[in-house]
Amino acid sequence: MNREKAQEFYSAYREGTLEPGLCQVLEQHLNSDSQERADYDRFDQAVSSMQALKFVHSSEPPDLNERIRARVDDSLREARKRTPPLLVVWGRGLALAGVAAAVLVASFVSLRGHARVTGAGILAGANSDSLQFTWVDRVSGLQLNYQPTSTQTVVVKSGMDGKELRRIQTDPANPVSTSLRNPTSDGALFSVDVEGQGAATLVALPGQSPAKSSSGTGNLQDLARSLAEFYGSPVLLKVQNPNAAATWHFKALDERLAAQNALDPQKYSARTLAAGRGIVEITDND
Repeated sequence: MNREKAQEFYSAYREGTLEPGLCQVLEQHLNSDSQERADYDRFDQAVSSMQALKFVHSSEPPDLNERIRARVDDSLREARKRTPPLLVVWGRGLALAGVAAAVLVASFVSLRGHARVTGAGILAGANSDSLQFTWVDRVSGLQLNYQPTSTQTVVVKSGMDGKELRRIQTDPANPVSTSLRNPTSDGALFSVDVEGQGAATLVALPGQSPAKSSSGTGNLQDLARSLAEFYGSPVLLKVQNPNAAATWHFKALDERLAAQNALDPQKYSARTLAAGRGIVEITDND
């Protein structure tokens, strides 16, 4: 397993917010890799040291923490350009405690009066006249945007051939902006179809309760739904035969790699459409 990928989950694991399935996989990896266990212990100590630092200032901006995190991210990116990968760890967490402390102090001094740094979820796709998806979280769901270049009809259904949930008439002056939510406890499948523009895109969304099962058999639709349930992020299925048989055993921390391991590499490919734990897309190999 990629050690750098495992380190991306340190913060969520320490805070107790990591998906149960991923938590189990990470714990197994830490228990089997003494060097990575030592890396995590150093990370834990660094965070504890940072949390012990106290700053007293009556006029600090309300978004100071976000700004500091942004500056830490910038510093880490610069460090990666100058340092071998294994020396830059913990992703959005903290690098070495001394470096992080220096960044924190510098950020506190230099960020006053600057614009607030914000984030807008994970964006997949950016082309005009194509479906664009933004993953927010389990509660807010998946944002769907579509900017057509001509008059079109977008149809959203439950499952591949299920009940029609939404029919939207759209044109260049009236783009689509809507959301797909799954309020149930289990994963759910939707289809999004631009009529007359080829096959529909199947979208698997995680439910409100994290899944614990990491193995199963079924078809590609079942695989997509299980991936979404286990890893807590959407899966897009764009294949000619969604009913093709599939078997899966999720062991990887990376959801894209878990998908690829469950697919026939001669027939299908899986890719992540956004950085980090983003949206996974499964397609036929042309």
